[in-house]
Amino acid sequence: MTSAWNHNTLSLQYKLDNEFELVFVVAYQNILKLTYVDKFLTEIQLRFRDKYKQSIESGEFDRDFNDFRPDFDKILRVNFNLLYFYSNNPKLSAIQTLFN
Repeated sequence: MTSAWNHNTLSLQYKLDNEFELVFVVAYQNILKLTYVDKFLTEIQLRFRDKYKQSIESGEFDRDFNDFRPDFDKILRVNFNLLYFYSNNPKLSAIQTLFN
């Protein structure tokens, strides 16, 4: 479950990972209706934890996590493409809501 915070024209959605004390945050302008943010944050959290579990458990927080960028970009692209696909196919969009 994600939580949200809104201020003027900005929104933040965040997901807490209590086990490893991590916070995953997405910030965006309110004018954008980003319906995929919850799914995106969950996927980012799971992929990050899987990739860096050993580093996190051993307390290696001073390392460079830049090698996560390709994973991040791929997850973002997939989620954005799904949103675009369903928004342009109303029947599929209605079916998709049944499975969320």
